[in-house]
Amino acid sequence: MSNPTSLVEMAGCATAPVSKVLNHARTYYLSQMKGTSQMKDMLALLAAAGVPYEELLQERILDRLDLKQTEIWTTAELPDPLLHAFTMERGVLEDSTYWSASWTSLTGSLNGDLSDLAKLMRALATGDTISEKGLEEMMAQTNVGKSRNTREHYFSLGMEIVPPWIKKTFAFGGYGGTAGYIASEDVTIAVVTTLGPHNEPGENPSTQIFYEISAALGL
Repeated sequence: MSNPTSLVEMAGCATAPVSKVLNHARTYYLSQMKGTSQMKDMLALLAAAGVPYEELLQERILDRLDLKQTEIWTTAELPDPLLHAFTMERGVLEDSTYWSASWTSLTGSLNGDLSDLAKLMRALATGDTISEKGLEEMMAQTNVGKSRNTREHYFSLGMEIVPPWIKKTFAFGGYGGTAGYIASEDVTIAVVTTLGPHNEPGENPSTQIFYEISAALGL
């Protein structure tokens, strides 16, 4: 686990994906911050930085990476145009676009488009906003050998590593997203999906589509 000093250096870098149809429709993309220890790290980062989270995220990530179509949001309402989400979670197919995301308040709630998602994914994977040492720490194989983590598939500090891909995935309220970057080809793929009447609520079809695109590109 990173110490507060390294977290300040990485400020705002543990954010992650999701987003759009024809590069115009908005949806959520959420960073994946899970567990008490990671929330403590976030609190340490904020205390060390001495500024509100929204200001830190705006300055260190959104402005720095020129993510003009990405916004920090505080309600369940998304700006038009947007990609609608659907789910069978309550036994009937219903529009879940505006379901409250309040329980994800510590994940770094954002909404944006697919173009910004791809740009953010590449920036995270290449360490555009951190030092070489910070990137090395973020990608370290610290978890390899623990639980189900192997060299062929492991989780680092906020990233999912499936060589040669560096990935982020998310699923929330009928939305699903997968984004990944492959350094050897300097290629980024970003996919966002929603669910239909024949999908289980916990499914994330974006990952299968992600790998189908990868295969079609010969990656």
